[in-house]
Amino acid sequence: MLFFLKTVFFSRKIFIASIFLLIVFGYSPSFSQSVISGWVVDDNNQSILSASVYLASTSMGASTDYNGYFHFKVSQQGKYELIVSYVGYNKIRIPVLIGTDSVFSFKLQMQQENAQLGGVLILPDTTNRKRDFKEFKRIFLGETRNASLCEIKNPKDIFVYYDEAERTLVAYCKKPVIIENRALGYNLFYEIEHFKAIKSGFDVNVDFSGSTRFGEMADSISKFNHEKLRERSYQGSLMHLMKSLRSNRLKEEEWEVRIEYPEIRPDDFTINDKIRLHRKRHDWDSVNYYKEMKLLPIKSHLRSEPLHGNELLDKNDHELLVFNGKLLVIYMKERDERFQPPKGKYYPYQLSTILIEGGNRRIFENGYYEPQKDLYVSGYLAFSERVSEFLPYEYAPAKKKP
Repeated sequence: MLFFLKTVFFSRKIFIASIFLLIVFGYSPSFSQSVISGWVVDDNNQSILSASVYLASTSMGASTDYNGYFHFKVSQQGKYELIVSYVGYNKIRIPVLIGTDSVFSFKLQMQQENAQLGGVLILPDTTNRKRDFKEFKRIFLGETRNASLCEIKNPKDIFVYYDEAERTLVAYCKKPVIIENRALGYNLFYEIEHFKAIKSGFDVNVDFSGSTRFGEMADSISKFNHEKLRERSYQGSLMHLMKSLRSNRLKEEEWEVRIEYPEIRPDDFTINDKIRLHRKRHDWDSVNYYKEMKLLPIKSHLRSEPLHGNELLDKNDHELLVFNGKLLVIYMKERDERFQPPKGKYYPYQLSTILIEGGNRRIFENGYYEPQKDLYVSGYLAFSERVSEFLPYEYAPAKKKP
């Protein structure tokens, strides 16, 4: 089954009453680390105990103490999102650019959620809870080898609903979803902001976003195996691709990337979606039109030579991705595990397409890119970029000995 994953982070209207930020540069403690600290209070200026304050998709963060105070070190430079989260309050998001030995101090005031849970529409749970949760778990964790070694520790906190008419599965969890990943040796705390999976024929369009906090597991598989499996997850990932692109090392990192020029018709998922929509409206002329369109070949042509990376970047700013359009991406170092080849044959390579829209975006040294919206992946990356394969931004593979 082919999955399409939209890596879209929707904008949200989160009201922050006040944020006071003090940034000090040039501070040089004995260690080469930046520091983030501050206080978290409610709308009455009372301290909040046990609020989570962390850099999204990292293991760097802390909980507030009795006085609402937090303090943690940042070990790697790059761009991050500082997340402040507490049940019953609107989440706070602040972009932070970490340099060398920077010190950040915040005073953050949180606002209580309204009675409608921040605009989330809660529907009655279906009678097929077991079936729907199984499908949610399959889509959310993924179907890679690591997924079988992942366990959701708080399934009862997760609300799932399947709309039969719309063929849509939605999920919501007021608390962080706690995932134990015994393959990679992480405990993950994933705050779902949006989860929707729409079936269209044999395809599933998956659209979910949220923020992740990582913690090292005390004991699971051996540390050696963790490192081996983490590197396997990193190789061929979107993070790996972004770092390779930024450093102009696509070929050296065994990526084969080509520009794919426009097609003469939409992809099958889009056409199936149109057919479903017009069938509901009993608009049979339109249904037949899209059925005929589906019979047309998808004609596209590729730039013949694989790219190095700098062709997609600004000539004067090699961190700025200026390309908009579709890329055909093949990771040549690993095979696609979804296919079972005939005896004596090899798996095909990992083939993906990436559609980039919405103007320029900046890529930072830790692999983070912004804006996060309007970048869509399909093919192998849509299959593999699931929670069971997530790595923190501070992860870096071990350097090979010469």
